[in-house]
Amino acid sequence: MQALGMREDGLREVEPVLQVDPAELFGARLPVLSGAGAPAGRQLRALAEWMRRAQPRWRVLSPFVRFDPQSYVRETLFRSPDWELVLLCWGPEHASRIHDHGGSSGVARVLWGEAQEQRFLRSGPGHAVPSARVSLQEGGVLVEASATVHQLRNVSREPALTLHLYSPPLAGMQQYLPAPH
Repeated sequence: MQALGMREDGLREVEPVLQVDPAELFGARLPVLSGAGAPAGRQLRALAEWMRRAQPRWRVLSPFVRFDPQSYVRETLFRSPDWELVLLCWGPEHASRIHDHGGSSGVARVLWGEAQEQRFLRSGPGHAVPSARVSLQEGGVLVEASATVHQLRNVSREPALTLHLYSPPLAGMQQYLPAPH
């Protein structure tokens, strides 16, 4: 994804994507955000609660579920100036790289299987050291604040699905290496 520029209200212009209508997927519109920039604090907690209660419709998601034996599969379902909705399909024991979200905040929900998040603290240019770790079962929701650096992993020998909702849309994500000892 590439940013197209800045709007007058300070939000990034993005290339829209509409593979899935969020209202059809969730049976409701996406939440309305107040203010510009990434959600934080109370607004981010409310977004996590919204995702926890959401009932994604399998008939809408199922055409986008696909697995690769070598790596997880990332499918952008929807992108607007305010939101990006992404489905990640994790094969057994697949993991993301250590990364941030380029200033975007978001929430992720485990739809199927298990996931583990390893948080990191930045430690010099392009490096990070492990900090907290959390395991999530099916239905679990993860909050990803704009400053989050982490790695996600399917810790089981079975496939897993996670659904991620970011605001503003992702741009400028950075990858990190584990800090040398």
